[in-house]
Amino acid sequence: MAKKLSFSLEFKMKYLIISITFAIIAFMTIKGQKQNGQRRPITRKWKHWNGRSPFLAEVIAQNATTLFYKRNGGYYQLVNIYSKLTRTVHGTKRYRVEFNAAKCIVKKQSKGVKRNPIKVIGCVRKNTPFQAILRNNTPIGKLTLFVTNLETGKSCEKIYD
Repeated sequence: MAKKLSFSLEFKMKYLIISITFAIIAFMTIKGQKQNGQRRPITRKWKHWNGRSPFLAEVIAQNATTLFYKRNGGYYQLVNIYSKLTRTVHGTKRYRVEFNAAKCIVKKQSKGVKRNPIKVIGCVRKNTPFQAILRNNTPIGKLTLFVTNLETGKSCEKIYD
């Protein structure tokens, strides 16, 4: 009888070791698959851009102030551009323009007249920093403009078809 107990004990130990080994292998395989699927691609660093080709930095900044006025109501006038950078992410070119703008007091327009240019009465001396990012998604054929007021954190976007 002693031989039967030892045989059965040896069998149980071997079975236990094999099952633990299989469990470890299965766990490592599942964990390895999850990690490979969740890796992020390396984001490229922003590089200097001349601000001329293929888009003008001044035009991007002007469109950004106009978009911010239409969405948030505060009109800002471009003072200066201090940073022009570009990078490519997933095949789409991005152009970042950082600029200062002064908040302006706008003369109210009459309700009946539309499409009149904005008439500025005066501007505040304090400059407000803005960031505009133009995303040129060439495979889809769309331009997207993101504008952020760096002082308050308010932002808005517009998609151009």
